[in-house]
Amino acid sequence: MSLVEKAYRQSDMTLLEDEVKKYESRDIIKPKTVQDEADYFYSALYLGLYQEANGRHEESSKALKKAADSLYGQRGTRDYMTSVVKVLLLRR
Repeated sequence: MSLVEKAYRQSDMTLLEDEVKKYESRDIIKPKTVQDEADYFYSALYLGLYQEANGRHEESSKALKKAADSLYGQRGTRDYMTSVVKVLLLRR
C-alpha cells in the first residue's frame, strides 16, 4: 500500500503501472508470495480507480479486471476490497 500512497501523493501512476508490469513479467515457475499477490492486486485496483476518475474508462476496466482476476482477487480473502472490485466491474 505504500507504493499506492506514494503514487497518489506524487500524482505518478507510472509507479503503479510499473508494478503491474513487473508482476506480470515474472517467470511463472518462480513462486509468488501472498505479499506479491496483494501488491499486484492493489496496484491494479488503484490504477483502475485513478483512470476511472480521469475519464479513461476503457483503461480503467482493464486494470480493474486484472485486479479481480488476480490470485489475490480470486482467493476470496477476508479483504473486502476484493468484493469492491467485483462490484465495480458488475456495475459497468
